Amino acid sequence: MVNVNGKSYYHESKQIEGMDWKVVNLVSSEYVLQEIHSTRNMLFLYGVAILILEAILSTIVYHSIYDPIHNILVSMRKLDETNLISSQVEDNGKDEVHELSENFNDLLNRVQELVKTVALEQEQKRETQLQLLQAQINPHFLFNTLNTLHYLAILNEDNPVSEGISALSKLLRNTIVDSNEYVDVEEEIENVKNYIIIQKLRYGDLFETVYNIDEDVRHCRILKFLLQPIVENSILHAFEEDREHQILTIRAQAEKGCLKIEIGDNGKGFQEVEQSYTNKKLSGIGIMNIQERIRLMYGDKYSMNIQSEVNKGTIVTLLLPYRKGGITDVQGIDSR
Repeated sequence: MVNVNGKSYYHESKQIEGMDWKVVNLVSSEYVLQEIHSTRNMLFLYGVAILILEAILSTIVYHSIYDPIHNILVSMRKLDETNLISSQVEDNGKDEVHELSENFNDLLNRVQELVKTVALEQEQKRETQLQLLQAQINPHFLFNTLNTLHYLAILNEDNPVSEGISALSKLLRNTIVDSNEYVDVEEEIENVKNYIIIQKLRYGDLFETVYNIDEDVRHCRILKFLLQPIVENSILHAFEEDREHQILTIRAQAEKGCLKIEIGDNGKGFQEVEQSYTNKKLSGIGIMNIQERIRLMYGDKYSMNIQSEVNKGTIVTLLLPYRKGGITDVQGIDSR
């Protein structure tokens, strides 16, 4: 750099071949700096423009992927089993995510069709069952007849027959008319009481029944007619005609978050080696059948256990879910 007349210049010199002369090129430093500043400003503007363009493109790409996936997730969270069509995803793109949305919508359509098919089949099944019952016997005619016999027994002052007919009428009404799978413990105990009244017509005062039902479990929900086969087994196999003070005890209480029901007798009992036979057959229904009902409706967490000792009696213990009326039963089955 050289100073000429108070101004700074960048210089470059070159020797001319064959002569003693040199060519000197001077460039003002202000011009050089101005060019550098212009280039720097241009590069900065280009950089800013590229960053803005990249941000715009990134936003477009991000939303093209995120929005459809987000719509699918929102639709999944808001699934309405009564109207799956309303949960379908709207996506007008042409990429893989759009194909995923289309597959999701197709799945909803198929599920909707399956739900309608199952509902229709269930309705047809109920109608078929009702028609079958009506084809076999008219329930109203049956109950009217039983009521007539009941009042005739009262007029003849035959109280055991009157009570037996009344109990039979209630049992049949619960079986034929009431289609609910679940009842309160209190209702199930009433079914057992009616069954025992009928059995008393045959066995007389062969045994005494003691009920010990805690107040806080009376409105728990339980599978209907779960206890009657167990009670029947005690009546048929546990008690002897020549023994006195034979007692059938039914207890129900809450225990560790479960409903515990015990049906015990002080009858003949059986040895451990005989239990395999008893496990196969329980009053014509089969204890395995009852255990399977419990497993299917409540899951493997709940069970039935049998303890017996010869000449001391048998205790059947049921562990079931503690579910009050109005609460949904386990495995998605509504308490009715």
